[in-house]
Amino acid sequence: MDARILAVAGTAALLALLLYLLAGKPPALEVAEEECLPGNPYRHWAQGSTRSYALMYDKETVKPGEAVHVKIWVLAPTGSERRESMEATLGGTALQKEFELKPRGMYLEACLAVTPRTPGTLTIKWRNTAAEIKVPPLTP
Repeated sequence: MDARILAVAGTAALLALLLYLLAGKPPALEVAEEECLPGNPYRHWAQGSTRSYALMYDKETVKPGEAVHVKIWVLAPTGSERRESMEATLGGTALQKEFELKPRGMYLEACLAVTPRTPGTLTIKWRNTAAEIKVPPLTP
């Protein structure tokens, strides 16, 4: 009986190790849709933004693991929803994210949280807009 328990425990430990090794490192970058933040914390406008469409964000510098909150809006007729995509790049990692622009008054909007996990320069691109956010290394 004891030998079977040890065999099961050993198999479970090997399986856990295998899963850990297959999972690898966490991604350097994550992008997720979110509800827009209350008030208007999106104070920075990305280069290339116009009166017809804009990419705005809340911080110019974030720590690794801290999210940059992004708002994308387009002046458009009411009732027209559409899917768009944006790109976030950090170091050698590029991530495409498709999102839905939803009606909000006279325009369409989408809000996203972009979370860098490693230091570097985070670049967020949508249409012909681009924003650069600094991600300095953590200091002890």
